[in-house]
Amino acid sequence: MFLQFDIILQYVEYKEIPCKFILQEDKRITGKVIGRDPFMIYVKTADKEKGKTHFLFKHSIIDIIPQKDLDFKQVKEEIINYNKEKKKQKELRKAQEI
Repeated sequence: MFLQFDIILQYVEYKEIPCKFILQEDKRITGKVIGRDPFMIYVKTADKEKGKTHFLFKHSIIDIIPQKDLDFKQVKEEIINYNKEKKKQKELRKAQEI
């Protein structure tokens, strides 16, 4: 099943699922996705004192390993429904401003 990379990223961000990111040159970072844009992913690690935010270029990521198994059909359905609901809320706010 083909799933867009950003759908999976949006899901792990929305559900706050910790992930291990394997980068080029075998660097590894474990944390939660706290944001993203077309080129980067923002990951907050769980360091002992306070977490650090890492800015990862998408093209440098080799693998993402979520800490829980994902059912890709469910992921796609949930994110599509979530995005539809967000769009409706945005349209309602816009209509109330008029």
